[in-house]
Amino acid sequence: MRHGALAEKMRESIAQSASARCTTTASFGIASMKESPCTAADFLSAADHALYASKQQGRNRVTTAAALGVTKNAA
Repeated sequence: MRHGALAEKMRESIAQSASARCTTTASFGIASMKESPCTAADFLSAADHALYASKQQGRNRVTTAAALGVTKNAA
């Protein structure tokens, strides 16, 4: 299972567990170290950019760094 698919299942599960009194959502930013050799700082920066994009696009979603074209040294 791809990381984005796993995060999407988690996001859906969180949204479905909300009660009538409380709405709960989750946004995820996904990065992969397999896409290119990178440092821990590059990896965290790519994930942070993806999470920020999820929030900018309306929250309650999963965004991958690869989908954004975020690569080593571009983040």
